[in-house]
Amino acid sequence: MRVTKKDAIYSICLNPDCKNNNEGQSLRLINLKNSQTKCKHCEWDLGWTSSKGDVYFLETAVDEGGFGSIYRAWKKEQDGFEGEYALKLFYPDPEYNPDSIKREVENLGKAYEAGARVPECIDYHYPQSTIKSGQKSYIFVVQEYLEGDSLKKILETREREKTQTGDKFYFYFEEKEVFEYLVDLLETLYLIHEKIRLLHRDIKPANIIFRENSAEEEQKKNYI
Repeated sequence: MRVTKKDAIYSICLNPDCKNNNEGQSLRLINLKNSQTKCKHCEWDLGWTSSKGDVYFLETAVDEGGFGSIYRAWKKEQDGFEGEYALKLFYPDPEYNPDSIKREVENLGKAYEAGARVPECIDYHYPQSTIKSGQKSYIFVVQEYLEGDSLKKILETREREKTQTGDKFYFYFEEKEVFEYLVDLLETLYLIHEKIRLLHRDIKPANIIFRENSAEEEQKKNYI
């Protein structure tokens, strides 16, 4: 995982009762000199504390799905903020079983260790059974942040290119590209199924990430 350091960050508020959280105004600059970590509009605590006791601040939304949203996050350290992380925040649901989160974290760890191209799972949080509302009632998982575009975004971009060119013989991908991507994906699915004995039930373009590679990671092309 590539690590970046910052002295200060802007963090967003997710309090559903905050009057400004949907207007892009509930932002607070947080740094080591400023001990204020609450929303200036509603006093919501902007830090999200994990099971390990680490505190993460959400910088911006990345994606949204049926079960929750993913945010770009930074972890508070003694000398600043460390990032970047992907914090997957599940919508509050009193029927959600915390054991399923434990299994997801454990399985992600096993898949990562087996060599599957999945994000490294860093940490998580699930509420105590007595907490039914408020920030601590949220379930979240912290993962390695993958810099790159999803297959969905790439397809949308190439669809626009096709429309602009008007070329009826326009190909979204070259044959060589398709084979390279399939090899990457099938290798990971094989490892997940054969080594971890899991069935991936949510394979879709939005969940396939084409990572921006460094020289050391030239062979790691896409993740699910």
